[in-house]
Amino acid sequence: MTLTSAEAVNVASDAAVGGSDYSRALACFQEGLALYTRQGDERGTSWSLRADGFAPALGGNAEEALLNVEQSLAMCHQSGEAWSIFDLGHIAFALGAIEQAQPLIEDALHRFGQMGVHFGSYRALILLGDIQRRHSRWAEATAHYAEALQLEQENHFGQFGADLLEGLAKIAAVLRRPDTTARLFGAGHAWRQKFGQARSLFYEPGYQRILANARAQLAEDDWSASYIAGCDLTSVQAMAEARQTARMLASASLAPYPANLTERETEVLRLLVEGLKDQEIADQLVVSTRTVHAHLRSIYGKLGVNTRTAAAHEAGQLKLV
Repeated sequence: MTLTSAEAVNVASDAAVGGSDYSRALACFQEGLALYTRQGDERGTSWSLRADGFAPALGGNAEEALLNVEQSLAMCHQSGEAWSIFDLGHIAFALGAIEQAQPLIEDALHRFGQMGVHFGSYRALILLGDIQRRHSRWAEATAHYAEALQLEQENHFGQFGADLLEGLAKIAAVLRRPDTTARLFGAGHAWRQKFGQARSLFYEPGYQRILANARAQLAEDDWSASYIAGCDLTSVQAMAEARQTARMLASASLAPYPANLTERETEVLRLLVEGLKDQEIADQLVVSTRTVHAHLRSIYGKLGVNTRTAAAHEAGQLKLV
C-alpha cells in the first residue's frame, strides 16, 4: 500500500477518536503503524506508536496505553515533532501522571508557538489549564484558559470548546459561583451536542463529582433555569460568556483565603470535603501522606476543630467549597 493509504488510515483513526469509538481508533492506529513501519517512515511510525497509547488512554485502559508510550517518547524527542510530544503529554495526563505531563505540554506549546501552529497552541493551553486546575492553582488555570479563548476568538476553531467551557465551570464551582457553573456546564453540554464531541472517559468521574457538588449549592429550580439558559446560548454567545467568566474568575481566584489558611491547606481541605482519603489527597497533590497529615493538623488548629466532619462543615461555612 502507498503512503496515501497510510494517511487515509490516520484520517479514519482521528475520526474514530472524535466519535469516542476507541476500539475502532485503536484498530486504525495499529494498521497505520504496520504501514509506516513497512515503509520505513520513522515519523509516521512514531505518530502511530504514541497514538497506539493515546486511544486506549482516552478509552480508560491505562495498562494498554502504557505499552507504547516509552518507545514513542524516545522517537518523539528524537524527531522533535510537536504533535507527538503534545499527545504523549495528553496520555500522561490521562493516566494521572500530572508531573510528567506538564513539561511535555509546555514543550509542545513552545514548539507550536515557534511553528505558528495556532490550533496546537490552543490545544496545549487548554490542557495546561486542566493541569493547573488539578493542582488547585485557579489563577494559573484561568490564565491558560483565557489565552486559549483568545486564540479561539481569533481563529474560530470550534473544536474542544466544550473542554474550555467545562474547565472554567469547574473553577467557578470551587470558587462558589454556582449560577455561573450551571450556565457554563449547560453551554458545554450544548456544545458537545452541536459538534458531536464526547467527553473523554478520564474526565468523566471528576466531571460528575464536581457537577453534583455544584448542584448542591443552588436550589434545584435555580440550577435548572441557569443550566437551560446555558444550553440556549449560541456558540458565539457561549465563548463571549466564557471570556467574561475568565476575567471574573481571575480576580476571584486571587482573593486571600479565610482563617489564615495557606493555598496548599485550602487545597487539602477542599479534597477532604470531596471525600478523598489521606493517601488519595497525597496522590492528587503529589506529596507524602506525612505532609498531608501535617497540613491537616494545621488546618484543624486554624479552624478550631478536631475531626474531618467538623473541618468539612467549617469549609462550607467559610464558602471554600
